[in-house]
Amino acid sequence: MDASENFVPIAFLIVCFLGIIFLYSLHVLQKFRRLKKSGHLVYGKIVDISEIGYSDGPMYSAIIEFITLEGQTFIFTSNEGGPKKPTIGETVEVLYDERKPDEAIEFNASSENRAEVAVYILGSILFFIFIITEASWVTMRFYY
Repeated sequence: MDASENFVPIAFLIVCFLGIIFLYSLHVLQKFRRLKKSGHLVYGKIVDISEIGYSDGPMYSAIIEFITLEGQTFIFTSNEGGPKKPTIGETVEVLYDERKPDEAIEFNASSENRAEVAVYILGSILFFIFIITEASWVTMRFYY
């Protein structure tokens, strides 16, 4: 068994992993754009903080309470997380769909930008991997 036989399954797994991340990024971007287009923008308040410990330090997400235009109160954990601890009591913008207010997201212009960048980068990587594998397949076909 030569090294190229081991490379194919590993490369396939990497492409599958990148493809899954790419599809998830597309889903997040699509959801964000749908909410931005047809959702409602309201103000919410950070009522608590969710902390997840990692080996390189904790990551924090805000737990946000908001009131819909219909007067219902909902609480959700923000999609924006990071090493900076949010301030309890701070007012933030919230986007929600009136049909699914429990799936609200914290509105932040950088959220859409990050999702777009992830889609473009992963799409480019997958495209170049496809081109490379097609080129090597064509080369091997003519070689043999």
